[in-house]
Amino acid sequence: AKLDVYGYELERKRLNAEKSIRLALGALRRTMGIPYTVPFNIEDGRLEFVRRDLAPLDSLQALSLRRRPEIDQVEAGVQARYYQYKAERARRYPEVFIGMDWNFEQAPGRNFESPNPFISDGYNSQSVRAALGARWQLGLYDRESDIQRAHVAYQEMLRMRAWARQSIVLEGHRAYEEASEAEQ
Repeated sequence: AKLDVYGYELERKRLNAEKSIRLALGALRRTMGIPYTVPFNIEDGRLEFVRRDLAPLDSLQALSLRRRPEIDQVEAGVQARYYQYKAERARRYPEVFIGMDWNFEQAPGRNFESPNPFISDGYNSQSVRAALGARWQLGLYDRESDIQRAHVAYQEMLRMRAWARQSIVLEGHRAYEEASEAEQ
């Protein structure tokens, strides 16, 4: 009787193992993009070693710095922070603007003639107005603190760029060492 219990337990574990294999194979298919209708088998043996000559470490690191999307993201962040800093610095100076207005009104059949030059006909008129102006906010202390805050954010982004570059170079060095060890 005890032997039968062990036999049933062994059968249950075998079925669980087969189910786990099917689930793992399904997950592998999904990850690799292989449809379930295509026959798929996993090789049991060892893979053959393909010997490749490694390029010099410096060229591989330079290539990784050019092709990594993280570097592009950090570069975009550096550029955005730089322009924010420039915009804050530009707020030190007054904003100069010019405006112009042209008005033309005509009402046929209406004649209004007045000897007074300060009274005009609101229905038959033509006018041109222009203005030149400047606006300067005088909160200099607040402006300087905003400039310093933008400068600190820019410097922080520069440090982040340096850290990202160093991390990618280090990761490339580690991968190069692993590939060199695998060749031996």
